[in-house]
Amino acid sequence: MRRAGPLLTASLAVLLLAGCAGDGNGAISEEETSAQTSPHSTSLDTAQETTGPADITAGKDFGPQTIHDERGTLLKRTGQWAGLRDDEDTVTDAVFRITRIDPDLRCTAEDAAEPVNGRFIGLQVEVQTSPQLGQTGSRATFNLHPEQFTAVLPDGQTEGRLLGEGRTCLPRDEYLPDAVTAGMSVSGTLVLDAPEEAEAIVLEGLPFRSMRGWEWNLP
Repeated sequence: MRRAGPLLTASLAVLLLAGCAGDGNGAISEEETSAQTSPHSTSLDTAQETTGPADITAGKDFGPQTIHDERGTLLKRTGQWAGLRDDEDTVTDAVFRITRIDPDLRCTAEDAAEPVNGRFIGLQVEVQTSPQLGQTGSRATFNLHPEQFTAVLPDGQTEGRLLGEGRTCLPRDEYLPDAVTAGMSVSGTLVLDAPEEAEAIVLEGLPFRSMRGWEWNLP
């Protein structure tokens, strides 16, 4: 069995965004909007907040606007941010990024169990929420969970249910908080229990009311 190092967990039940544009269903993403007409175009180095009292997007790299040809997911690299807009589509409620992917996480908890799907993948995550989170009808916490991810296999098929024994791998204080409230900057680890042959991971867009998911290739 292969293992790796620590990651982060986050989640916010608002809308996930990669930049600063709207898709008509609440999720604001410069990537999503531009990529519909130019799948391989390049976004600005930073996303600019158009309205609202707190701009948590300034100076952040939201990455290119590249969409996977088959799955329709937005392709991300480690270090690139994504964001969530409020229910009124006016301000960014939260931003997050995966800063490191450990494809063979080595468990450090004394009572760690063996992975049930093949191997543990560690995601180191950073999350920043705005002070206005939850003030305009959106949910008041950001919550990211392994069950929102799927693994991409060599044949292009995806496999979900990546929670497995991931919550046993690390000491409790190394995980990303289950709920991140307004005005916070936190980091932590999210552990996926994934198939050995997984080549990429996808964060499903549906829980965040986004028209697309987000995809990271495994190192």
